[in-house]
Amino acid sequence: MGRKLDLSGLTDDEAEHVLKVVQRDMKLRKKEEDRLR
Repeated sequence: MGRKLDLSGLTDDEAEHVLKVVQRDMKLRKKEEDRLR
């Protein structure tokens, strides 16, 4: 997952929200991956 996001056009609050969503998504993906093993 080597994608890069350009968050320069966002406010600090918006960029922080995007980061939290991405982190939550990564955690859920890991949890699902572990569950399927």
